[in-house]
Amino acid sequence: MKDYEISILKWFRSFSSPALDALFRCITFLGEQYFIIVIIMVAYFLLDKKAGQRIVFAMVATICLNNSIKGLVKYARPFVYDPTLEPAKNAIKGATGYSFPSGHTQNATTAYASLALNIKNKKITIIAIIIILLVGLSRLYLGVHYPKDVLFGFLFGIICSFSTYFIHKRIENNSKKQFLTYLVTLLIFLPFLFVFWTNNYDELILLKDFYVSYSVSMGLVLGMYLEHRFVNFEKSPELKTNIKRLLGCVVTLLIVYVGLKLLFKLSIFPQESNVLKIIFDSIRYFFVGFMSLGIYPIIFKNTLFKKLNN
Repeated sequence: MKDYEISILKWFRSFSSPALDALFRCITFLGEQYFIIVIIMVAYFLLDKKAGQRIVFAMVATICLNNSIKGLVKYARPFVYDPTLEPAKNAIKGATGYSFPSGHTQNATTAYASLALNIKNKKITIIAIIIILLVGLSRLYLGVHYPKDVLFGFLFGIICSFSTYFIHKRIENNSKKQFLTYLVTLLIFLPFLFVFWTNNYDELILLKDFYVSYSVSMGLVLGMYLEHRFVNFEKSPELKTNIKRLLGCVVTLLIVYVGLKLLFKLSIFPQESNVLKIIFDSIRYFFVGFMSLGIYPIIFKNTLFKKLNN
């Protein structure tokens, strides 16, 4: 089966060119975690807060599920299995960890399907489907995933987007049930933090995505809880105000992400080939979610997030 799938990937790579490689690297970026986080922020602050929460819930479920399966199955990348397969230049950089299922495909499927479910616009739905299919295709063309990785990425993404949407719709008007559901979701995947752990850096680096994904999920959930507890903002009727909120969130995200990245590069912190580096990366992603959806609205509670009736 693997050899047959490798032959498919080599067929895709037979059409490669620098221009096509660049195009598909751009397409695959639409399934990157950075781009998905931006989608969450746009939905949360600009579209509708409840819609944003539904998408956050969907993404927490999908990234935890995807990386848990990867850690359990431990399926090597196609270019690792067959060194004669040459992926697109620079594509390996974004192909971290294990292969099955495709994280980019599952992330894109969950995010864009969730967005379409919440907006309920035919044109948006068509665009979402096109992006989902293109992201999956890009993983094959770039030579970083087997066809079955992509197919199961589609499947798990669809399951996560639809199931979390309907679950959230049932509990979102009861804040206790809502945050309890978030907590239970995180608790389901909590044991894998210990199951996957090893002091061998070369082994743990292949599971880094799980620790990073779980950490950002915790940050997003805790951030939403604190925002609900101390701010509980509503969407402003003024588009200008909502755009300011979004831009403030993006700035906060960038400051935290870049600031902690520079901090952890100082000589006092362990650098390459040390398991502590993965812990520091996880801490950084936790604070990206926590600060963006939690601390940022609290800081600007009396300005950008002032109650509408004040």
